[in-house]
Amino acid sequence: MQQNLKDTAQALLEAQHIAIISHKNPDGDTLGSQLALGRALQQTGKDVVLYNRDKVAEKFYFIAGANTVMQYTDGMALPETVVFVDCAEPQLAGFQLTDAVLDGKTIINIDHHASNKRYGTYNYVVSTAGANCQNIYHVLQEMQLPVTADIATALYVGLSTDTGNFMYACEDAWELLPKFLPYITDVHLKDRGLEDNGGNPCMALDGTPLYPVPVGSGVIPIEKIM
Repeated sequence: MQQNLKDTAQALLEAQHIAIISHKNPDGDTLGSQLALGRALQQTGKDVVLYNRDKVAEKFYFIAGANTVMQYTDGMALPETVVFVDCAEPQLAGFQLTDAVLDGKTIINIDHHASNKRYGTYNYVVSTAGANCQNIYHVLQEMQLPVTADIATALYVGLSTDTGNFMYACEDAWELLPKFLPYITDVHLKDRGLEDNGGNPCMALDGTPLYPVPVGSGVIPIEKIM
């Protein structure tokens, strides 16, 4: 069992046939992780399939490749290498390590939850990361794979999702943000109320009160807000 970034990246580089699996009821971070990693590996010529037990909501279709995530059903064969992203344990994706379909597979576990059980053949788990997409970015850097506009958008969605639109972002998330912004043309705004339980506005880190703004389709050009 390997635990570090270098070994995880090397295992991905050596694999040729890969399944990337995100957790059930997929949110922006697990999808962003899945789509960014999948896109990067596909660009090297690898055979990559993307699976989730549930159907991906159409609101995520603005992320390149979101409509290619296939619903996994019991009995479907998996390739030699299986990557779980943003899954503290395989059960969150609808799998058991004892499942016959995982027998003999190389399992790669990339996650940011402190409860992660390090169940993979290779594990890259950084629980201090505010979003798993931060870990995916570091894996891509270790593999020396380029971050394209599509990949940057997927990573940004994950960062935004798990940091509450950066309201709860840690320092490393803010350090990554400028690396993605040059590639991003549109931002998907989450349907999130900006009031606490007492009806008061939530506060930004600098003390500025935050109020919801109607955005129509939920996607606006980034130059309108930056």
